[in-house]
Amino acid sequence: MSVSRPSAVAIAAAAALGLPLVGVPMTPLSPALAAAADDTTPPSIPVETFDGVESDITDTSIIVRWGASTDNVGGSGMDHYIVNYEDQFFNVPATAATNYSYKLTGLGPESDYDVFVYAVDKAGNTSLFLYLAYTTRAAGSTPVPTPTASPAPTATPKPT
Repeated sequence: MSVSRPSAVAIAAAAALGLPLVGVPMTPLSPALAAAADDTTPPSIPVETFDGVESDITDTSIIVRWGASTDNVGGSGMDHYIVNYEDQFFNVPATAATNYSYKLTGLGPESDYDVFVYAVDKAGNTSLFLYLAYTTRAAGSTPVPTPTASPAPTATPKPT
């Protein structure tokens, strides 16, 4: 059995004429689209991966990091992620990667930001959100990495 849907041209023509879609010519769906149409289960919530990397936060930017979501067994697969803060939405394409990031720029210094990350599968199902709270640094401050000596220093012998 072939699953069908109206073609985009047929839908536009019917809508322009104010006609119902009854009797509109149908085009067969590809097997991938048919599987996506049957998928009604949202993907898992993106995974929090922030590990305290202070360089991810400056006075004007934040690098938001998260781990990959998974789609249900037999699902349509992951399509993209949505990063949301202050009523702004940014799409990040899903790939085979296990970790993702998105850099928010143009932020104010010493400001609090609530960030939400959603996963969306190819069927359009949206996960529950991952909530992340950030505070940008003071104006003009830059993160200073902690130096690590390698190899471990040894005492310099004193001349006798």
